[in-house]
Amino acid sequence: MRAHRGFTFVGLLFLLAGAAAIYGIVAFGPAYWDNVQLKSTMHEAANMCMGKNDAIVQQFIQTKLAEQFYTGAMDERGNKILSIDYDPNQDVRIERTEQPRYVNIWLTYQRHVSLPLIGGERIVTFNQHVEQDLSPVKW
Repeated sequence: MRAHRGFTFVGLLFLLAGAAAIYGIVAFGPAYWDNVQLKSTMHEAANMCMGKNDAIVQQFIQTKLAEQFYTGAMDERGNKILSIDYDPNQDVRIERTEQPRYVNIWLTYQRHVSLPLIGGERIVTFNQHVEQDLSPVKW
């Protein structure tokens, strides 16, 4: 008896799952990749907290966000248009503790992701948190 040849329903399901995975990577991949790159900027800002005050660190985060997410366009007031939505006063939070000496930095932002082939748009919210020990190193 010969084995069954041809395309089966299970084969179709695997093909559709693979196509959906590729579509998800193409649509959402750049947004998540930028989020991974932003994580290193957040760690750099947390390291700056050792010798700088919160206003300087917050300005550093704002500058890096403007560099990374600048679209190349300006609005009518001359402000840079970013590819993310965030409020520097509300969405960036820096907290320090004295005992033990730690700094916690939270950043929340939203990114508009356009969906290819469908023509729609999704809003993805990212929440970054970085924690850094500020106690002096004991050699």
